[in-house]
Amino acid sequence: MAPATRKIEVADISITVREITVNEIRDWLINASEVKNDVVGDLILEDITIDELCRCSDLKPNQASQLTPTELNSIAEVCKELNASFFALRDQLRLDPEKASA
Repeated sequence: MAPATRKIEVADISITVREITVNEIRDWLINASEVKNDVVGDLILEDITIDELCRCSDLKPNQASQLTPTELNSIAEVCKELNASFFALRDQLRLDPEKASA
C-alpha cells in the first residue's frame, strides 16, 4: 500500500505532501541531532518547522525560503493532516525527551 499523498498549489509551485513511513520517522529521530540549527526555520511557524515541511513533502528548503508564512501554513495544514501520528509522537517527545532514548 502506497502512503497517502496530496498535491497542492502554493505560489505557483506544485507540491506533493505525503504520509511518512514509520522507518522514516525512526531515521528522522536518530538523525535529529545532526540537523543544522535554523532559528527562523524552526520558529517562523507556530507548531511545525520548515525542515518538517520539507520531510513531509517534495518542497525544497530553497523553495520554502521564498514563501510567506501564510503560504507555508497552507502546506503545514496538509502535512499535519497526513502525518497526525508523527506530530502526536513529536509532541509527546517534546514533553518527555527521555522517551526518545528508550
